[in-house]
This record gives sequence, structure tokens and C-alpha cells, in this order.
Amino acid sequence: MKEEIKIGIAEDHTIVRSGLVSMLSEYERIKILFDVSNGEELMEILKTTKPDIILLDIEMPIMDGTIALEKIKKKHPKVKVIIITAFSGDAHIIEFTKKGVNSFLPKDCKIDELTEAIFTVYDKGKFFNQHVSGVIAQELAEPSIVAESDDEGLTKQEIEIIKLICENKTSKEIANDLSLSLKAIEFHRSKILRKTNSKNMAALIIYAVQNKLITFPK
Repeated sequence: MKEEIKIGIAEDHTIVRSGLVSMLSEYERIKILFDVSNGEELMEILKTTKPDIILLDIEMPIMDGTIALEKIKKKHPKVKVIIITAFSGDAHIIEFTKKGVNSFLPKDCKIDELTEAIFTVYDKGKFFNQHVSGVIAQELAEPSIVAESDDEGLTKQEIEIIKLICENKTSKEIANDLSLSLKAIEFHRSKILRKTNSKNMAALIIYAVQNKLITFPK
């Protein structure tokens, strides 16, 4: 008999979380150790409970998946992470594969694909479906618009979004300019405010001027 796979789930939507627990509990090889609603709860429970794999959402309250992933990689490097998210655009795929996730799946994936990812990650370390593999291959073949973070912790794409915000463009206009979804732009705006320690858009503009991300004509 194959080894049991111990799973932890971090997902803020109760229905989605309960659905994952219900579906995965039907598999004899999978054991759900815990399910939590945010990154802070996740880091707390990891102090005493060690799963083999964590199913991690990106956008969560209190502590999001981005911060949680960084903490997991630092404090629990042997724990594997599968991202399951509604934010499954190419930019997010590139960002999180660079951060070292073991798999990246959209929330609308089928249960068969999720379990295949769990089994493959446990046995071999990585699982990327055809779409994600294609995005990664293209990223390796061409210069990326999403570069490594600069000294301020901002990516090139985030800096571009800041410049467009400073041009008084709406999230919808920015989404159209960058060929991203409106949800993706709202997600990036939230991250940008956190990274720059800006409480509002006015504070963000001041930050952009002070750090010479934008200049005004004399």
C-alpha cells in the first residue's frame, strides 16, 4: 500500500474549503490534517502540525498566500505547496513558480487534475499542467515583463501599474492596457499598497514621486 499523503488547506471561502475537504476525503491515500481560512492561522497551526502538502489560496484576509508562501519556504522548506487560485493569469503563474511552488492550478480545475497534482507532487516534487508548462517555457525563452523584484520589492509590472495609476487611469483602463483581467489589477493594486506601505492612492502617488518612479514636467 502506498504512503498516506497528509494535506493542509488554506482557503478563505468556506464553501470552497468545505468542498475540497469533502472531495479529497474520499481518497483513501489522502488525509486532511487541517483546513484554515487565512495565512496567519496557517502559520500558527504549522508550529505543531506538519502536512506533506499545503493547498494554498493566494487572496486571503489577514495574511495572504504570497506572504504565507514566503514564510513556509523559510520556516518549513520541506513542506510542498500547491497554489489553487482564481488568479491564474500568466503573470501569477510566472510569479509563483519563481517563488518555488510545486504546482499551480486554477480553482475551476477538475478534481481528477487536483488529485493528480497531489500524487505527482508527493512522489516527484512538481506538477504543472500543459497550460502552466507552456507559460513557463515561454518565460524561459523570452525576456519577461515580470522581472525579479527590485530593491523596493516591486516587480516591473507593479511599477508599470503604479505609473498608470498616477496617470489617473481606472482599474478597467489599466487592465485593458496590460491585457490583464480586472480582478488581477485589483489584486495587484492591493499588493502595491501593502508593499509601499501606502494607505490610499494619494499616498501611493507621493511614494512614486519620492522614489522617482514618476516625474512631473518642470
